[in-house]
Amino acid sequence: MNQSHLQWSGPDRIYFGFNPIDKRYPSLDDGSSWPDLLARYEPAGFAGTYAVLNRRAVPSKVEIGTPFFEGAKTIGEQVAIPGGMPVWAHVDLRPTALGRLASLVFKLPQVSLVVRYGDGTRKVYRFIPAMAAAGFLLSPTITRPADFVALQSPDAQELLSTKVPVSFALQGATGTSPLWSMTYALRMAPLHIEPLPAAVLPIFGQQAAASATGGDAPPGP
Repeated sequence: MNQSHLQWSGPDRIYFGFNPIDKRYPSLDDGSSWPDLLARYEPAGFAGTYAVLNRRAVPSKVEIGTPFFEGAKTIGEQVAIPGGMPVWAHVDLRPTALGRLASLVFKLPQVSLVVRYGDGTRKVYRFIPAMAAAGFLLSPTITRPADFVALQSPDAQELLSTKVPVSFALQGATGTSPLWSMTYALRMAPLHIEPLPAAVLPIFGQQAAASATGGDAPPGP
């Protein structure tokens, strides 16, 4: 519904921020709307911890390309993520028949998304299967509004170089195997984003660069 609203009757201005709960992967929140946000809104600057996005008169070109991987993977398996491009993913992990029954009375065991980076570091995020199945930006890891803005820069690859994961894996908590399927369907494809003209960059370029190199401190409220 949010995605459809952006396509047909979205607001003239959006204040875009991050406040992911439960340590979930940030781009899972309303992730399927991101291509429309990138296509239909243009960054105009920052207001505190928010990026100010104005609706474009004519949408830019943002397209999910032909998948370069489509198949099944196993919980615990390391999955390589190619660099040099934003990567859009659909991850379809489903509960078993017992899990569907159990979910009627209690929460299923938590599943985590473990993301590894080129410098050897790894980060563990909460994984929300229903959100991931709808599609989300897997790479780069966008944690701040300025990172989101940097996606539209001609220098996006450089600005976000430290946030590009090299692999990921799903991991389940104790009790996962009887309740969650041990395999999941995965589709990964490039996300092609038309860059903004270089003349627009002074509005936000410095803040985007600072965010890209400033670590992953939590955003403000």
